[in-house]
Formats: sequence, structure tokens, C-alpha cells
Amino acid sequence: MPKKIGKPQYRAARRPHPGRTTGTTVSSPCCVGIDIGSHRSRLCLSANGSEIIVENKHQHNLDNSYPGDFPSSLYVFDDDDNDSAGNDRSAHAGVLYSVERDYPERLSVSAKYVFYALADASDTLLLQYPLVRDIVDRKHDPKFKARLRNAMVALLSVLRERAMPIILNKNWHIAKVGLTIPVQWTLEFEDVYRDLVSEVFEVNPNIIYFFTETEALARYLFKHHASEMDPNEEYNAIMFIDFGGHNMNGCVFGVARDPENPECNSFYRVGRAFGEDNLT
Repeated sequence: MPKKIGKPQYRAARRPHPGRTTGTTVSSPCCVGIDIGSHRSRLCLSANGSEIIVENKHQHNLDNSYPGDFPSSLYVFDDDDNDSAGNDRSAHAGVLYSVERDYPERLSVSAKYVFYALADASDTLLLQYPLVRDIVDRKHDPKFKARLRNAMVALLSVLRERAMPIILNKNWHIAKVGLTIPVQWTLEFEDVYRDLVSEVFEVNPNIIYFFTETEALARYLFKHHASEMDPNEEYNAIMFIDFGGHNMNGCVFGVARDPENPECNSFYRVGRAFGEDNLT
């Protein structure tokens, strides 16, 4: 487990522990799903066969956004008091993350790229992502690295604050946490991400699981859009490719069809998910 760096500047309000029940009522297990995207992040809850896409109530203040979108922009580069246009930004210089609005006048970085510094990514991996160079070049600066971690804590704390009222209101408890990651991310990335989520959501790290982004997308499509995927065709394999803003990921799923009961069709992943680093 990586050493924690600095003291987070932002913490969610204290609430009952997500794994406990109150009174004599038995709570239902809930799965929390988090997808940190290059531009926006998303949060969903699943329990008792139902699924909830948690909405950002400030979504209307964001450009090109949908109700389930949370900003992925982190503001960690406030080394001076003025932005590139010469405007005084001292009023919001301490804001590492904002769920309410974007700050186009401030230099920001996607939360996705922050992990490359926190996980001490290898030089081989960094060569694929020149956009992370400004962060990685400063990853040995303790003060800057603490800002990176605090910014991620702020983002995850907002997600927790939106999730917990729903979970408690429905008498659920967090039994699993599913996190989507690029196929290129190594165990070091998972360790950093697991540590952050375990700290913010106050859950045992052993209930946190990782899924490659394309695999998560494929499973969603199979579950919710199977009827639109040509169920009468003869093929028995489907390749999914996600041309994301951060990198490209893909995977192949085999399909076992039941001609008499199409709703009973099953699917399984064939081989490992693939990505940019093993396509070159």
C-alpha cells in the first residue's frame, strides 16, 4: 500500500459508516461503480437488481455535459496569482477541484493523468503520453505531489457525498466497489487508486475491484442492449474498441447463443483486454 502524502485539504462530512446498519433493520448490499474519464467522471449504484446513475446537480453549469457527468479537471498548477489572461485568480487559487463549474481560465489537468505521478509510472509507459510530462517532471516535489493527491481526494469526496445519501436512504451498505481503469495501468496504479478510494469511502480495500474500461463497456452493452447486437447472426465473437480521450482499449467477447431462448444467451471474455502499449 503506497505511503499517504500530505493531509487532504477536503474531506466529506462525517456520515454513518457505509458498511453498518442501524437498529434492527438489515441493509442490502450495494455495489458502487466509478469511472474516472479524461473529461468527465461518472458514478453509479447497483443493489437488489436496480441501478442508479448518480447525477451531478450542477451539471447545467458545465459545458457539453450530461446529467451523470462530474468534472475530471483538477487545478493543481496555481504557482502564481494570475491566469494566462492576466486576471487575478487568488479568490479560487486554493480550489483544487470544483463540481459546480469549469474554470477555463485556469490551467488544469485530467484526474486520469494524476495517477502517472502518484504511481511513479515507468519511463516506457510515459513515452506514450507526452501530455503527462508537466506532471511527471514535478513528481519528486513533495508539495506538488501532495496537491495532486489532495485534488484526487477532493474529487472522490464529492462522489461519496452524492452517493451516501442515496445509499443510506435506501438502507443499503457498500459491499463492493468497482473501478474502471485503462488496460495499460499496472499494479502500482491499482495500489494508489485503491488506497484513495478506501480512504475516502471508508471501506475495506479488499472489496475494491478493477475492470478494464472496454470490458466494463462490453458488459453494460450485453446487459442493456443485447437485443440491438444482432442476436440472430451466426458469429460467435464480438470485438469492442473504445477510442477514449486518454488512450485506446479493446477486448473480445465470445457469445454462446441459445436459438430457442435468445434471452439466455451468455458471453465471456476471450483472452486479455488490449491497449495502445501492446498494439505498437
